[in-house]
Amino acid sequence: MKQKIMFFIFIISCFFHIPFLQAQSDALLLSQQLGVSNPVGKLWFVFIAINQYREWPNLRYPVSDAKSIEDIIKKRYYYDEIVRIYDQEATKRYIAKLFLDLQEKVNTHDSLLIYYAGHGWLDKNSNTGFWIPFDAGLDNIDQRNWLPNSQIRGYISKMKSMHICLIIDACFSGDVLEIDRGKPENITIEYFRKSYKRTSRQVLTSGAIESVPDRSEFALLLSQTLEKNISPYMDPLMLFEQIRLGIHQTTPLLGNLKFTGHQNGASFLLFLKEPVKHVVREEEIPDYSQNDVVFTKTDKNQEAFHNMAFVTGGSYKMGTNDRANDEWPAHEVVISDFYMGKYEVTFHEYIKFCSAAGKIIPKDNGWERDKKPVIYVSWYDAVEYCNWLSHQYSLTPCYTINGKEVSCDFNANGYRLPTEAEWEYAAGGGNKGRGYTYAAHNDPSWAGWYNQNSGGQTHPIGTRRQNELGLFDMSGNVWEWCWDYYSDNYYKSSSVTDPSGPESGKKRVLRGGSWYNGSNYLRITVRGYANPGAKDDYFGFRVVRRK
Repeated sequence: MKQKIMFFIFIISCFFHIPFLQAQSDALLLSQQLGVSNPVGKLWFVFIAINQYREWPNLRYPVSDAKSIEDIIKKRYYYDEIVRIYDQEATKRYIAKLFLDLQEKVNTHDSLLIYYAGHGWLDKNSNTGFWIPFDAGLDNIDQRNWLPNSQIRGYISKMKSMHICLIIDACFSGDVLEIDRGKPENITIEYFRKSYKRTSRQVLTSGAIESVPDRSEFALLLSQTLEKNISPYMDPLMLFEQIRLGIHQTTPLLGNLKFTGHQNGASFLLFLKEPVKHVVREEEIPDYSQNDVVFTKTDKNQEAFHNMAFVTGGSYKMGTNDRANDEWPAHEVVISDFYMGKYEVTFHEYIKFCSAAGKIIPKDNGWERDKKPVIYVSWYDAVEYCNWLSHQYSLTPCYTINGKEVSCDFNANGYRLPTEAEWEYAAGGGNKGRGYTYAAHNDPSWAGWYNQNSGGQTHPIGTRRQNELGLFDMSGNVWEWCWDYYSDNYYKSSSVTDPSGPESGKKRVLRGGSWYNGSNYLRITVRGYANPGAKDDYFGFRVVRRK
């Protein structure tokens, strides 16, 4: 009988330790996958969100935003503990007690993400930022039950956790961090491995020291980025790079939490449960040959370009004096003749390159590939495609590629990405243009696919109105990579001929807006930029070549 009882106790104890054993198994798996000797500890997620206030004006969206992000975390990412405090529970006392409990419960190798959404305030007399709990008073002198950022920093500085990320969607949240826009050239497994070995204290905020709207672009883009991610690892830097391109109401910030022991190069990591690695087989490739770039050889070995438009060179005013969204100030530019693809490069065209080069075919998000622009392509992918296309038609490649070092011979007759100046000149109709900039009109939908008419995805090429040169989708559908390094002070007031941008930099330029952005991004003068290794479902490209 005693043996039976002991056996029963053993079985029961095993049953109740299954979650613990599973967590151990996950931690070991993640450590091995990342290639780090130190164990990946427990993954904690804390959500604090407040719609209902005792004295402050109520809000509508923070709680639903937090729940949406929590649902995505539970569905797509590894986690061990989720703590949530909403509305009436989110008093100053309860929030403070939560931080004290975390100091006791969170261990050295654990990772902790804290998300706060609700009112924030800045006391301009002391330049101090605050979280506003449910029971906060309105008197800005008494500041009853306000929770200062300095106190939050103090709580976090005492935590044992190796990795902490603080995400704040509230007004005046920018004073909690030290700005750090530095970014490595390549985000690789080695980047993640090194960053995870160091202590991280990172902050991502919806705005600087400014008001932010109740209906948060930041929360929407954060949810969408987490939902769309296909990388095995996601860190705050990657989140920031994706989010900032789509926000125009505020200035999101990424930095390190002041005075809390952050080490340079360190990063908090989210671990995707099922990284996507899908290689399309040859028999899966649909035949859309009518969309190919078609060539007809002549006796002089010249090409007639059936799916490319000839752009007659000329001079124009690049940029605008009505500046927004990082646009250039108006300045004179002279452009030589060139050809530009009438359409963005499609999945069908790009898949042929992948099959020939042994590359993984990009994900299509389940949107299908029928006549749609290829997505999830980096700047590096685009220049490789251009060289491959040049070889297919016995042309001299423009690019010399040595790892991540890429140079361009603009005198070569092969295919390449447009320069920023060429792109804007062609988008405006070249010398046939009438000065139309595809600005936000009462009905901008005819000009391109954007977030009010796209249905949340890309669309087949050539289904919106063409411009004077016969070019389609120069506004909307997908952002298009350009050759230029990004700069905000390269062009001066004097005239320049065939400019190709700065000689060095860290980011590359994107133009044209996308299905994901608002109508203000349909302006052909609007500029975007990203790390050349970045990929997303609103990044694509088109090709050009000189006459």
